[in-house]
Amino acid sequence: QYWANPQTRATLVKYCVQDTDLLRRIEDKTGYLELHQTVCEACGVQPDSASLKPTVFVDMFMLRLGQSRGTRFPTKYYADELETSKYTGAFVMQPTESGIIENVHVCDFASLYPSVMITWNLSPDTKDSQGTCISPGTGLRTTTERVGIICYALQTLLDLRSQWTKIRASLPPGTPESKDAERRTNAYKMVANSFYGVVGTPYSRFYDRDVVESTTLNGQWLLKQTLAHVTSKSWSARVVYGDTDSLFVTGVTDAEFEVFVDECNTQLYPGLTRDHGCATNSVKLAYEKAFSRLVFTA
Repeated sequence: QYWANPQTRATLVKYCVQDTDLLRRIEDKTGYLELHQTVCEACGVQPDSASLKPTVFVDMFMLRLGQSRGTRFPTKYYADELETSKYTGAFVMQPTESGIIENVHVCDFASLYPSVMITWNLSPDTKDSQGTCISPGTGLRTTTERVGIICYALQTLLDLRSQWTKIRASLPPGTPESKDAERRTNAYKMVANSFYGVVGTPYSRFYDRDVVESTTLNGQWLLKQTLAHVTSKSWSARVVYGDTDSLFVTGVTDAEFEVFVDECNTQLYPGLTRDHGCATNSVKLAYEKAFSRLVFTA
C-alpha cells in the first residue's frame, strides 16, 4: 500500500534504506557473513542459504576428503520415513546451592565431542565387535588398527584451526590479515563442532546412532569422572553446577584449581582412556574463567 501510493512511497524508501544500513552495521559487529563465507571456502560449497546447514557444508568437506583418500560414501536416499527415536543427550547437573555463591571457578573441556570421537575412534567404519577400544557409555567396541574417516576429518580440521591460531598470534591485531586468520580459526572450529550433529541426524549420509550416542554418553562419563575426582580429594572444593562439558567449583583458590586442571590432563584422562583401550587421548580440560559472585535463583 505504501508503494502504490505516491505520497507514502518516499517513506517506504526511507525505511528500506535504513533497513539495509542496519544490516551493514550488524555485519560490522558480528562478521556473520564473513564467517559464513570462510566456512564455505573451507568446505568447498557455494555461500548461499542452503550452505547454512551443517549437513551441507560437512557433507561437501567429507566428499572432498573422501575423494583425496579414495573413499566412497553411501548415497543418501531421502525416504518418507526416517528414524525419529531420540538418543541420550548431555548431562546437566542441577545446582547444589541457591542464592549468591562466592568465588566460583569454571573448567571446560576443549571441543568435547570432537575430542571424544577422536579418542574412542568413533566412526561408522571403525565399529568392530572384536575391537579393543570400548566406550564406557554404551559398550560400543571400535578398532584401533585404523583411524576412522570421521576422526581423520576432525583431526584435520583441528590441526588447521591450530595452524591458523598460530598465524593469527603472529600478526598485528586489527590488520586485515589478522582478521582473516581469526575468521579461519573460527570457521574450522565451527565445522569441527558440527560433526556431532551431522552424524546424529538421519538426514545425513554419515548418520550412525551408535556413534552419536557413544559420543554423548562418553562425554557424560568424562564429566562425571571429573566431578568424582573433585569430591575424592581432601580439600574444601564443592561442585555447585555442571552442564554438558563444564563444571562450576567453589571453595578453592585460583592456584589450587589450576593444579587440579593440570592433574586431570596429565594423570586422570590419560589413565581413564588407556584403561578403555584408546590408542590416543585428545581429551583436555581448561580453566575457562572464574566468577567473584554467581547467583542461582533456584
